[in-house]
Amino acid sequence: MKEAEAAGVSGGLFIPVWSAGSTLGNVSVFADGEPVHSGAVNRLHNLSVVFYEALRRLKTVDEKIEPNELVTTERDCLSWLAHGQDDWEISTLLNISENEVRIHVGQAMRKFGVPTRTQAVVQAIMTGQIVP
Repeated sequence: MKEAEAAGVSGGLFIPVWSAGSTLGNVSVFADGEPVHSGAVNRLHNLSVVFYEALRRLKTVDEKIEPNELVTTERDCLSWLAHGQDDWEISTLLNISENEVRIHVGQAMRKFGVPTRTQAVVQAIMTGQIVP
């Protein structure tokens, strides 16, 4: 900690990127001066997931990554999630139940082989199935 202070780092964040049951990696964000604002934490986490996915793709640049095709309702749910809506808001917008929203998001997560909703949204964006 004293080494960080000596280097002018006074605040920071450690952001884990998860896979099913284990940590894939982490992103560390350090700042000089003011600590990271609490309102930025969710955005930084989402960027960390995007960053990890970009690195994964760079490592497999010679391999073609085939997108798993989502059905319309799965795409709609992920698109609204990308815009910050919660399950209740999405259920109202799509005229389906909150449970159906969770089911469609869960199906998208399984198709992409990811453990979190955020990662499903990132995969859908990166495969061109939704537009942020």
